[in-house]
Amino acid sequence: MPTQTKYTDVKGYATYYYYNGATTLPDVVPDFSRGRKVVMLHGAGSNGHSWHNQVGHLGRAHSPLAIDLPAHGRSAGVDGLMTVQEYSDFVVALLDALGIADQVALAGIAVGSAIALHFAARYPERTSAVVVGSPATGITPDRRAAALERLVQIEAGGMAVAVENAMLNGETIRLDGAIRMQPR
Repeated sequence: MPTQTKYTDVKGYATYYYYNGATTLPDVVPDFSRGRKVVMLHGAGSNGHSWHNQVGHLGRAHSPLAIDLPAHGRSAGVDGLMTVQEYSDFVVALLDALGIADQVALAGIAVGSAIALHFAARYPERTSAVVVGSPATGITPDRRAAALERLVQIEAGGMAVAVENAMLNGETIRLDGAIRMQPR
């Protein structure tokens, strides 16, 4: 079945989501009864479409759901939510709006991973599994000053500063695919 998209209202936000299954009328919730329910959460500045390949593949036997979090992609809002807790509560409200009361597997990238982990800790009765990639779970106190300094530099000089620093201090990939470390 092809990937479909719909909107639903969640906590006053028109929330855009991707699923795999039959097309339904606007006010009819899709069928999420196939296999496992898998909720996919994107990173900051991204949207649910980043999971389109996974939605298509998992949809053959399961019920995948990728959402555009508030103020991301096609979902409503100018400002995102303020905390990971607010986002995990938002995911619960979305599941409730879609009539999904049983356990879900959560997959997340970056901030989506932090949301998934927080959801699992806060709502274990609604969690069957968690898969995370590059979880953005916080900055340790010993790294806080450096992180804040980077933010000041980015605010003053734009993202070019972050890219330049990453190129000077991290890995680079040559055109032939080899990875080499840059001297610090």
